[in-house]
Amino acid sequence: KFIQFNKKKSRLIFFLDFVVCFDRFFHAVLLDCLAELLCRQLALQEHIGEREMAIAEEILGNLDSDGYFTESIELIVASLQQAEVIVSNAEVEAVLHSIHFLDPAGIAVRNVQQRLMVQLQVAAHRYPAATYNVAMRLLGDYYDDFLNRRLDMLLKKLGVPKAELE
Repeated sequence: KFIQFNKKKSRLIFFLDFVVCFDRFFHAVLLDCLAELLCRQLALQEHIGEREMAIAEEILGNLDSDGYFTESIELIVASLQQAEVIVSNAEVEAVLHSIHFLDPAGIAVRNVQQRLMVQLQVAAHRYPAATYNVAMRLLGDYYDDFLNRRLDMLLKKLGVPKAELE
């Protein structure tokens, strides 16, 4: 039985290693497909040329598995310089900003708060201006209160009726 148990354990370990490797492969393929989709969307924009596409590819290659951009702008600039593409921080920021508004909205942002704000900006036309403005203030200025569901504090700070906030 001891030998059989070890064989089963070895098979289980092999299987778990396989699952972990497959999961990493799946995420890598998924990110590659997403990057290609985003590059195609970006290429359709009038203000995007070869230089901006090189910046975008570098940014998209540095997204984490959740689609967040966690690297510094300086790292992207340095990486592009190694490839003999000289860009400024402002150019990288501009391309990064353009990427945020591609589909899916909020890709390559720094955090959940920024993602929600971008998604709200994209969907602004669906809401009355007053509702949109309250939502942007809520996410921009009072995010911590919103996150921790401090309804009374939010009502006081925003100066809106409870029904409007809900």
